[in-house]
Amino acid sequence: MSARIKWPNDLIVNDRKLCGIIVEERGGKSLVGVGLNLAAEPENGRLGDDFTLPASSMAHLTSGITPLGFWRQLIESGYQRYRDIVGHMTPAVFVAQLERKMAWTGRRVLVRMGADAPFAATVLGLAEDGGLRIRCGHRTDTIYNGSLLPGNV
Repeated sequence: MSARIKWPNDLIVNDRKLCGIIVEERGGKSLVGVGLNLAAEPENGRLGDDFTLPASSMAHLTSGITPLGFWRQLIESGYQRYRDIVGHMTPAVFVAQLERKMAWTGRRVLVRMGADAPFAATVLGLAEDGGLRIRCGHRTDTIYNGSLLPGNV
């Protein structure tokens, strides 16, 4: 299984959404929420938006691991990764490592921003501040919100 990051906040495997992550700021504190399909996934078309990837679940990707076992592994490896990032990584190194796990770098995608019509672009990578660098025709831009689908959808 090779999970990739679908900018800005999803984890995907084989172009299917496995996990969504949300980060919010409240009262000066950052809150992180994770929605992970462990045992099942929503049916296609049930997500209320045509501009979404089909979903997947861990049940399709692993065998012999229980949800509790998975969460234990996730917490242990996540804690170690957090310590590595906070203790040893500059923001530039963190972004570079994240960029290597990005989905669709160098590929055509459809980008939808808000209620605007989708447009085709090529994913170039991440900006130092986490924005997504894209190319549309001869123009290069950095976007900070929106949704992506692979260009062959």
